Amino acid sequence: MKKSIDIKRILYIVFGIMLATSMLLFASAIGKEKSKAVAETTTNASEITVEVTEAYTFTDSDPATHHASTSPAVASWETVLGMKKFFNTFNTAESKLYVGFNGIDANKYSYISFKMLRWAAQKADEEVSYTPAEFFTMENVSSCKADMPYSWKYGDASLFRDVEAFRVFLPTASLKNKNGIVNGFIVKNPLTANANTASSWVMVSDITLTNELPVVLDTAVDKTNLKATNTYGIVQDSFLDASWREDNLRNRLKGDGSATDFVAKIGFDRTIYAGAVDRFTFNALGWGKASTPCVTVKNLDGTIASRLTLYYAYDCEGNLSVTIPAKGLADENGGINGFILESPNGVDHFVFSDITVVKEPASYNITSENVTFKLGGNYGESVYYDLQGSWTGVGAGWIVNKIQTTGDVNVYLNISEEKVLGKSIFGLVRLEDTKSEWATASGFYNYFVNGSEGGFSVGTWPDHKVFLNEYDSGTLSARTLVGTNKSPVTHGLYTGKAKSYAEAKDWTYFGFGWGNRAYEIKTKIQIYDAANNDLGILASEPSRESYSCKLMGKVGERVYFTVKDGAVPVVTADGEAIELTAEAGGRYSFVMPAKKISVTAKSNKIALEVQKNGTVVKTEEIAKTAEGFAAAIPEVNEKDVKLVGYEIGGKLYKTTSEAFAAADMSGEKVVVNLIAPRVETEDGAAIRKNGTAGMRFSSVVTLSAHIKKYGMILTVRDNVDNANGGDGVGIENFTKDKLSAVKYKYLEIANTDEGFKSYSKGGNEMFSIVLTAIKDNHRELEYIARTYVVVEYDNGNSETYYSDVDFENNARSAHEVAASVLESEKDKLSAEQKEFIESNYLSLNVLSLTAYYGPVSGAYMVNGEVVSNNGGGVYDIATVSDVKAFFDAGFDFIMGDDADYMTYRSIGHSVGDGYVDPDGNADLAYYPNSDAARLLNLVKDYCDEYGVPYKKARVLVKLGYLEGAMGGENGHTDGMIQINLKRVYGYLKEYPCFGGFILRDEPRGYMSETYNKWYKWLVDDLGVYRDGYMLYGALLGMNAAPVNVAGSSDDDTANYSGKAGLTAEQYETYLNKYIAGLSGVGQEGLSFDYYPFTETINRSLFGSHSTSYEMKKQYYQNLEIFAKLSETKGYKRTMCLQSVAFYNKTSYNKINGSGTKSSYTYYGAVSEQMMTYQLYAALAYGYNGVAYFTYTQPSNQTDAEWFSNAAYMWEKQADGSFKAVKTATYDYIKNANAEAMAMSRKIVGYKWLGTTYAVGTSATCGIFGGTTSYNGGVLASVASSYDSYAGCMKNGNGEYGFMVVNADDPRNGRSNSVTLSFADGYTSVSYVENGETKTAALTNGAITLNIGAGKGIFVVPHKR
Repeated sequence: MKKSIDIKRILYIVFGIMLATSMLLFASAIGKEKSKAVAETTTNASEITVEVTEAYTFTDSDPATHHASTSPAVASWETVLGMKKFFNTFNTAESKLYVGFNGIDANKYSYISFKMLRWAAQKADEEVSYTPAEFFTMENVSSCKADMPYSWKYGDASLFRDVEAFRVFLPTASLKNKNGIVNGFIVKNPLTANANTASSWVMVSDITLTNELPVVLDTAVDKTNLKATNTYGIVQDSFLDASWREDNLRNRLKGDGSATDFVAKIGFDRTIYAGAVDRFTFNALGWGKASTPCVTVKNLDGTIASRLTLYYAYDCEGNLSVTIPAKGLADENGGINGFILESPNGVDHFVFSDITVVKEPASYNITSENVTFKLGGNYGESVYYDLQGSWTGVGAGWIVNKIQTTGDVNVYLNISEEKVLGKSIFGLVRLEDTKSEWATASGFYNYFVNGSEGGFSVGTWPDHKVFLNEYDSGTLSARTLVGTNKSPVTHGLYTGKAKSYAEAKDWTYFGFGWGNRAYEIKTKIQIYDAANNDLGILASEPSRESYSCKLMGKVGERVYFTVKDGAVPVVTADGEAIELTAEAGGRYSFVMPAKKISVTAKSNKIALEVQKNGTVVKTEEIAKTAEGFAAAIPEVNEKDVKLVGYEIGGKLYKTTSEAFAAADMSGEKVVVNLIAPRVETEDGAAIRKNGTAGMRFSSVVTLSAHIKKYGMILTVRDNVDNANGGDGVGIENFTKDKLSAVKYKYLEIANTDEGFKSYSKGGNEMFSIVLTAIKDNHRELEYIARTYVVVEYDNGNSETYYSDVDFENNARSAHEVAASVLESEKDKLSAEQKEFIESNYLSLNVLSLTAYYGPVSGAYMVNGEVVSNNGGGVYDIATVSDVKAFFDAGFDFIMGDDADYMTYRSIGHSVGDGYVDPDGNADLAYYPNSDAARLLNLVKDYCDEYGVPYKKARVLVKLGYLEGAMGGENGHTDGMIQINLKRVYGYLKEYPCFGGFILRDEPRGYMSETYNKWYKWLVDDLGVYRDGYMLYGALLGMNAAPVNVAGSSDDDTANYSGKAGLTAEQYETYLNKYIAGLSGVGQEGLSFDYYPFTETINRSLFGSHSTSYEMKKQYYQNLEIFAKLSETKGYKRTMCLQSVAFYNKTSYNKINGSGTKSSYTYYGAVSEQMMTYQLYAALAYGYNGVAYFTYTQPSNQTDAEWFSNAAYMWEKQADGSFKAVKTATYDYIKNANAEAMAMSRKIVGYKWLGTTYAVGTSATCGIFGGTTSYNGGVLASVASSYDSYAGCMKNGNGEYGFMVVNADDPRNGRSNSVTLSFADGYTSVSYVENGETKTAALTNGAITLNIGAGKGIFVVPHKR
């Protein structure tokens, strides 16, 4: 055989289907249809491979005797050829081979493919020969013929050049049973008995089912050539241009570029029978001068079969796709062995790809109701109308869209037959109505034929069968796209009621029509709009002789449609439902079976009764769709009620879609019960008033059969709150899982716990979680609780639902609850209950109060020298009663004196020696006699004598050694300093009342680096905070000289020169240096000192004296800047309070004595009102603590800074010693502290937001410079006779409070009339004045209060 086996293309061509010749009714003897599932191996989207499950040989004369498969005679038959079954009994003319496999739907695949070899002598000049063989269905009915390969050329199968030469193809349509299933075949021995066929061996491989097959070409010159001036055979894989390879144009026929035409003969290696093929597809290119000639397709006998358009050019940029119908290519035996292409244009080369055989799937009728199919475009011919009609020549006719539209209309035709008799008009039509068969009467013809016998495929475009006629409503134009290449043609001739589509833009029909001629057509037709919606087919009736138009679906293809009015689609075949797929855009789809089908959209209405927890809430008629069902379910928006699921027939479903799927929609009514239990965490919290102290959060839950578990969780607010950079999980994530994920602790109770307690009330279950053993330092810590229920669904899954909570309503501290109880139940509580509440819940240290220079334990010194009696130092140490007096005054801890700054200095130790011996070694031999040790022992004695817990009488120690290190003024190395401080720290911790260290006082700007270094060392390395101790230090205030806040790297000294008084920028720069040194520990704080009150003594020329009073102008600016930075940076803030007179003694004496000084300004004596003035300022700005300066007259008096009017003053005793003696200032301090603490306890829980200022209308001190008034909306305005301000606050309940303070200089002694105006909706206030809570109604939203000198009132506005 003169050919080259194509080893890259392994598949061979199908033989055609033959008519059935006989039927033998012995199916039971030779095998039955398999019912098992198919064991499929998917190779690609369009083919599968199945295993041969049963095979044997038999004869018709003895059908019951089966000869089973044996082992192969030659191993390479299996290993090389891939054969699976081997038979040595295929040796007579009667022999038949039965091959069975698990059933496959024949409509999904067009071909059966397998390898087969009859072991017999091949033809002399061939490696493998072929002979026609008859194939039968599994019922032994003759169905088709195909070539059977035979050869015994090589004993070793590996010597065959191409094992795919043994491939056989059969059409599935010829082998399927009555149910459309193909499950095997029977083949009869085609070789007669002779010497060459003496072998009885036949073998077969597993089975592959596929839809498309490649053609193997016969490359011999006499079979495949291009006849131009010269004749050449085909050359494969000779890519003379790179673009050929990209389009797989692997077959080349050399042409003669000078020829005016060419004839290409394409021969096939094997016969393809017409019944097994509908069309051939491939890519082709004429490599020559650019053109698109019309090429004639002929069969090998020279008969014209069809025409097509080819693309000629020296590039591959055009449409290379070619489709050749199989019709007309068969010879007299029904076989197709190739075709001829005749072109009027010559080419240098004709190149083309491999050719594919395509067998169209069968089509079946579709009936429909209330649905719209998707046609054309990307949907292809999956659904089309099979139209056959004929009209006489006495009238006219048309075919147009049935559904009217002014939009786009597409008319697609795939014509099988078209006949025209008559030479009148033919073309596109546009109709206003369908009253007349003549388009001229009902619209117009846009014709392309007039005076000749022409239609679409007859006369006008005889080479084409496919046409797409488009009406574009946007451009108001129409055209015809001709052929599979869709060559556009417009028609410029009109006749009828209009002369253009623009004139007919409101008409509603489009199609094609004719007049005065007989017309017949058989065609696939689709008429659809721009969205590919089926517009139906309407054909004129007059002159119509015959007509049928059936909606068809292609077997195996996916069909798309939409339904009307949300109806429920139902697709059935022979009464059985076809599986539907819901697609995007409201579409549905199904795979077309090999059966007639019905597609309907039935009424989608049903009565829906909706219940909530068993009570009917609504009944309405709904569409039987998941969307209609869901839309009818009402929302559940009740407070503290959770919709957890939808109950259908006693079973719970989580989603409406699941409930809809479970609902029986076949009846007249469906009932859904909304399971919506109350899941509530009650607002606020409660406390126990006796017994074991505890804070209680309560829950309310409505039980249900579907709730399997319920309970509460509780944690600290910080674990939840993530506002302002917090580390909480967030209120929405306040769940067990989320807390556990970040390892945050929480408490939990549940009904499954042993000992769980609850009670029923009003159909609900009530229970609580109680927090006991609240630590003293946790009394102000806010806790939050949340209720949960665990719901179980019908599918076995469960879901946890949590109550709605927020910080305003559900977060509470023990202090907050206790303070509320003490206020609201003050007339009901017994003395014992009040004591119990105050002892167990109230904050122990609301506003932290302390004082510099507490009870003294050292010597009295003047200008650095110990004041002596008879030349020796005399010490009069404070007593236990002095310590008691300090704490009785309302202070929380003592600021101790320097352990080596005073006493040791008098006995020979220098400042900063760190308690070391003369050799520089740490030695405590001196330490027990130090001032600090004496004070720590004294305070312990106080605690022991009066039963005070040590932790409530802490002493902060001031070490000059530490001060020197933090200021960079210590001469020791860092290592030595660390050794000494660790040793001293270890000693101090042995004292039960030791509370921590006092840090460097008023550090300068340039000290920040060393200050921060040692601060971090104290916190991170020494572990002061970890051990539960404090660090306390005061920074400079805004009254400092600029040079004192300049840093060591601040080069622009001009910015840090001038008189005392800093700009806001200078001050914030200074503060930020020290804020940067904080370690982020929660108890960290910073303080500053700024003393607001001064007085000036003036002496006239005549020697008389007068005194005037002033307030520092930056006091409030300092308070505000420090508070704002504290809020944004997250540290606690304290302030120093002016409580003592101090001055330059020399200057003071000059102004009061015989000196020449005319005036002198100093810090004078401080009254009780001046103290409360500062304390209310601390409360109004949200400060955490206050440190008095000072309590005792400092031990070391100097002329440069002399102190007087302290609570305790040094007085010389009769024996010459000095003793600190109580003064009237002590009572001022004690009274002021009591007043401040009473107010502080009232405002615990309120957070500072900002401060609103009011300049006095009658007089002002001019003290609000540099401040910014806060405007939160609730407090509309403040007006006052004299200067005043309001610290604006808000608590966890969302209530606003305002600390309103008389800012007039208290030394004026003036009461201040302050008017507060509130936003709309507020009608009354409650306010705290002198420790008493009062209420008052607002007048026009305002109230006027009279606030005494140095006093403040806390005001809370209320709505109705």
